[in-house]
Amino acid sequence: MTRPSRAPRVRTCLAVLTASAAVLLSAPGPAAAVPAPCRGAALALSWAPGGTAVPGGSAPGSRRTAVVEVRNNGAGECTLRGYPLVRLARGDIAETLFDQVAVAPVTVSLGRGSTARLVLTFVAAQRGGAGGIDPARASITLPGTAAVKELPWHWGPVARPATGTHPGNQVSPVVP
Repeated sequence: MTRPSRAPRVRTCLAVLTASAAVLLSAPGPAAAVPAPCRGAALALSWAPGGTAVPGGSAPGSRRTAVVEVRNNGAGECTLRGYPLVRLARGDIAETLFDQVAVAPVTVSLGRGSTARLVLTFVAAQRGGAGGIDPARASITLPGTAAVKELPWHWGPVARPATGTHPGNQVSPVVP
């Protein structure tokens, strides 16, 4: 007695398995959960190393940078994207930094305890000179938040550009 060939059954099983695998591989998986935007209350700011700013000030007309660290002290992961609003102020006199549009914003995910940064670029001024401000503080509102965070300003006087000139005082977007 001859045995029937298994080849047709094997081909049928292979075809069914191939079709099933194709369906499973093409089916969309569960969407990755996107972290919520960061809340101002969960974020802490501090000056970080890495800038060219000098405590007390620099030579008038020199371009300096100061780095701000943003730390997520919240319970979970969150995101930031965009430019913060930064104002350097003493009393009623303030200088608002312009967005540094040469640097494109990216979405930054911050896990619990993680940090990001932003960079303030400014032109140093002569202490007591006209056309400058000697800030006492930097008031920073991070993108997507309403909370204003303040840091004491240690970097000396800052030039205030004349209206209509290229802004020398800028802020980068939040970056990893």
